[in-house]
This record gives sequence, C-alpha cells and structure tokens, in this order.
Amino acid sequence: MPSSRTSLPPRVFAALVALTVSLAAFMPSSTAMAAWQVVNSLEIPGVTPDGAVLSPDGSTYYVVGSDELKTIDVATQTVTGTRTGPTSGFAVDISPDGSQLWVARLYFGTSRVDVLDATDPTLPRLQEIVVPNRPYDIALNGDGSLAAVPNFAGNSVTVIDTATFAKFSAVPVGTGPISLDFNGDTLYVQSTADDSVSVVDVSDTANITVSETITGVSDPQRVAVSPDGSELWVTSLRGTITVIDTATNTIDRTITSVPRSDGIAFRSTSPEVVVTSNSSSRDALYFVEQASGDVAATVAPEVGSTGGLAVSSVDDSVVFYERDVFGVSSVFFVEDIEQLQEVVTPESAPSARAAEAALHLDATATGGIAVAETRVLAEGQGLARGEAFTLTLEPGGQVLASGTASRLGSFSTHTALPAGLTPGTYTLTLNSKDPAGNLLVLTERFGIDASGLFTAPSPATASNSGTDTTSAEATPAAETSGDEAEEPATKTDSDSSDATEASTTTQGSDDNTTPAGSNDTDSSTNSSPEGTSDPIPGWLVITASSILITLVLGGVGIGIYRARQARAG
Repeated sequence: MPSSRTSLPPRVFAALVALTVSLAAFMPSSTAMAAWQVVNSLEIPGVTPDGAVLSPDGSTYYVVGSDELKTIDVATQTVTGTRTGPTSGFAVDISPDGSQLWVARLYFGTSRVDVLDATDPTLPRLQEIVVPNRPYDIALNGDGSLAAVPNFAGNSVTVIDTATFAKFSAVPVGTGPISLDFNGDTLYVQSTADDSVSVVDVSDTANITVSETITGVSDPQRVAVSPDGSELWVTSLRGTITVIDTATNTIDRTITSVPRSDGIAFRSTSPEVVVTSNSSSRDALYFVEQASGDVAATVAPEVGSTGGLAVSSVDDSVVFYERDVFGVSSVFFVEDIEQLQEVVTPESAPSARAAEAALHLDATATGGIAVAETRVLAEGQGLARGEAFTLTLEPGGQVLASGTASRLGSFSTHTALPAGLTPGTYTLTLNSKDPAGNLLVLTERFGIDASGLFTAPSPATASNSGTDTTSAEATPAAETSGDEAEEPATKTDSDSSDATEASTTTQGSDDNTTPAGSNDTDSSTNSSPEGTSDPIPGWLVITASSILITLVLGGVGIGIYRARQARAG
C-alpha cells in the first residue's frame, strides 16, 4: 500500500535546508560573544600589509608591506612613524626586549633580512642579511639569541645568530615552507605541499638537523606554540586546526570549529586561542577554547583579508590588520568590553542620515575605585566619511583620542585616563558633527579625591545643534546599578530636519523630557519605562522570517512536486 506521506525530491529538500542554515547565520549565538568587540579601526594608507608584530609591552604595533613600515601607538591608536624604502616586507618579528625589529623582505629580487633599531623612532638599519629564496616568515626564539626564516622556493630554513648576524647552514625541510615557530631548542617548520611539519633541532648550532617529520597535517598554513610549550597548533584553509603534542611530536586532536583557519595567536591569561578565518564569505576572528576546541566568541570586522594577528601579553587585547575589497588597509583593535557600562549615549537614530555617538566610562568608576585602572570608550556612527572627532579631558584641554570616521561613517576609540591626575573635578568631552554639519557633543564629569579614588560622577550632558547648542542634564549613572536601573532618555534637537538626535541614557532617573522647540511630538516612543514592553529584537524577527520563508517555499515545492507526479501518472 503506498504511503500517504509526500516526500520532497532531494534537490528541493537540500535547497530548503541551505536556505534555513544561511538565514540562521544571522541569529545571535550566545551572550558571551558580545563581550569581544572592535573598539577602533585605523586606516593606514600607502601600505599593502603583509606582516605585523606587537611589541613585548603591547605599546607599539609594527606593520610591514609594500615599501613601507608603519609604527602605530596602541594607546592612542595613531600612526606615529613611517619608514619608506625599496622594501617589500613579507614578515616581521621583534626581539624579546623590544630593541630590534627583524624584517624578512624581497629587495629587487634578492631575499634579505633587515635588522632595525626599534629604540630609535626612525628605525635605522643595523644590519642587512642576505637569505635564500623568498622568506615568507621570520621568528626569534625565547631568549632572542636565534632568528629563523623559511625559504619558500628553496625548501629549506635558515637560522641566524642574532648577536653576530652570522648565518648557519640552510637546513632542508619539506616543500613550500611559509611559517615557523620556536619551542626552546626546537624549531617547527610547516610544509604546505607535503602536509607535514618538520621538527628542527637547534640545540647545537654547529649541527642543526631535522630530527623528525610530523605527517598527516592537512594543508598546514600557520604554526604557533602555546605559551607553556606543550602544544603546537597548525591552521589549515581546509577548515581544520591540527593540535600536536610537543612532548611526543604526535597529533593529539583535530579541531573543526573554524572554517578556513589561517592566523593564530594565544592569549596569555586565558585558555583561549585567537584564530583568523579567511572565509570566502567573510573573514572573522574566532576565540577558541584551547581544551575543547569550541568557539567561545567571534568578531567579524569588515569584508576583507585579515593578517598580522597579535595578542597583547599585558591585557590580552587583540590587534590585526585587514585589507578590504576596496583595497583600503586598516588596523583593528579588539577588546573585551563586557565590564563597560554605558554612562552617556544617544538613542537610536530615526532616519538613515541621522548620526549618533556614545561615551562610556568603566563600570567601576562610580566612587571609591582607583583611577589608574579606568578606561574610556568613545564611539560614533552615521557620520560622514572622514568626519573628525576628538575626545578631550578638562581642565587642561588634553586630547585623549582623535581621528576620523571610517568609510562607513563610524569610529570607536578605547583609551586610558592619563596617569597622575590630581584631586579635583574633571570633564570628558566628545566632539564631532553629523552629516548636516551640526555639532554633536557628549560630556561626562567625574571627581577624584585626595586618595586618588573616584567620587560619584556629576550629571551627564548631551547636545546636538545647528546654529545654537542646547543641552540637558541627566541623573548620574552612579546613583543606581544593576538590572534594576531604568534608562529613560533626554534628547535635544536642532532646527534642521537632518539634525542628529543626541541624548543621555541614565540609570535611576524618572525624567523623560523633550526640550522646548523639539520637533518630536511623542516623547513616549523614545523610552522603555518599567511596565511597558521593549521592541521586538531584530534577531527574533529574522528567525521568525526564516522559518516562515522555509515553510512557504516548502509548500510551494511540495505543490510543484505533486503536480508533476500527477501529470506523470
């Protein structure tokens, strides 16, 4: 007896599954993923980056590429120096004391290593060392006594004495090496074409040899040794990460949670590994649990090709560069801002042209907390590309951060309060303009007592104006905390129809006012007081829509299939 159920043809079913999966990609995965965010990006025109390194103290990020080497101050997130010359830099590493940069490069067809003096802002060359056949990577060992470069075209590795700059004999390894890393007296060198990793013994520099070869490593790309030296992680564009036990030099496990894994760096204060994915759809950063291989968080910046991944050993912040589809290169700064609390922020802009900005202070800065550990986050979006912004501290007019909006009209900067602030009252001010040229100003005041501790912040102020600047005060965030705090908004508008609607979101205040002259006639839509429902989250709308679309297409597919079956009968 024939079944009363109607089955979908395999191709129709596969198409519906693919649609559901693709739409589900837009849904949020977990609350933990929201902690890691890009806090700022910095365009670096004039250089196509190929390699980068972070100084041991986490203060400076060096980027090498086509004929330029950029020096970037991490604290201010600005370019502080540019070294030019006939150099196509492939890779760069830095000595453990931060005094020397070692740059692997191609110079008019000749492969070389430049040793630069990092103690001098101009980065003068100390030594130039000729090496064979395209050195696509460079690494220094733990004590800085040895440097090594893989020779891609020569299928070998060259080890260099950093004290004398003398080269030891090139050691043959597998085919097409492009990445290597030291682990004590052992040097690991991957070989892309051979699906292998060569284990090189450098304990006796007079007799450097390959002690063994680890096979079965799928399409190895980058290698990195864990901070404790117990594991070697090998990324692969085939969607796997091979973890090797360095005690036995055997494959311990294979991780498949990161598609097309490439760059890799270990966090020093957490058992997580940061991995870049060069996916065909969109590059991203993956924070992978070292033990389980599960993805703990992801950060997707903009569409482009990532590289230069580095993790600060000081605070675990992440830096990397990206070259987008328009050919624009930028450096991205990523931090865990889970502990940050919003003190001053605007409400969502009601039109596509509206701009908004936000000013955050560490959640701990609410009284009785030491100032030295506090950081400030300033953000903006909806601005014109290249629109300038400044974050200043008064009295004194000290500029804590400045820059311009990205091509997408956004900016974000995360900076520490300056050291040595004396007791008194201070004001943070964020200045920018919306696309119509109206001023966008956010301020936050705080105090420091004689013991160097925060006192409760004073009322926050936000203003946005055309010809006249108007402002409104709000109850300080320090008065309430936790989930019990409400967030009514106070906003001001200019006479211009394109003016930004800047506002202050506060906690514990019952005020919800619109200044006289505002174009807004219904202020109740701009807040979510206790007892009213919040707007439906966007992810829930997308999820429901994806399910509905799947059901509709499924019904259509079944109808078509039944009609064909009837005609065939």
